[in-house]
Amino acid sequence: YDATGKVQLDPDRQVQDTVRALFATFRRSGSAGMTARTLVQQGVRFPCRPAHGPRMGELVWNELTYSRTIEVLHNPRYAGAYALGRTRQRKLGSKGRTTRKLARSEWSVLLRDKHGGYISWDEFEENQRRLYANNWRTRGTLAWLGRVQADLDPRMKEPGERLNCPLGQVAPRFEESEGEVPGGT
Repeated sequence: YDATGKVQLDPDRQVQDTVRALFATFRRSGSAGMTARTLVQQGVRFPCRPAHGPRMGELVWNELTYSRTIEVLHNPRYAGAYALGRTRQRKLGSKGRTTRKLARSEWSVLLRDKHGGYISWDEFEENQRRLYANNWRTRGTLAWLGRVQADLDPRMKEPGERLNCPLGQVAPRFEESEGEVPGGT
């Protein structure tokens, strides 16, 4: 934030360059894991300004992790958007709480182009599609298992055949669809 409370890019040029390097590396590699590994191998430390604790507000440089890479790539703030209500928390009694990410249609607020960003909204959307396509959980585990079994058993080549899942279930064979990305527009 600037002196008037408006959201702005971090005033530290090294912070800006490092964040831009993360997006540029993802643009080239298309993989969050490869992005994190590449920057770590290059000795790049990633900036953080803790929101609480003894170093609250200070600029801290940490080794980039996969989870931090995913967090940055999924955060619409880096594309100049203001978003509120992207998650819901639920108390689990004395055991703490659980947090669930919501589909974009369930967010409380999403205001695009509200401040300067490191990437455009179009690039943010493309990043979400790439991350979705790269995630084996969102591509359909049964489709993956079906393809693996079909690769192992050449008799299983016809669409719609029933395949025995290694987990003991029987599932119809199907291919990945080009469906809508959850949270997409």
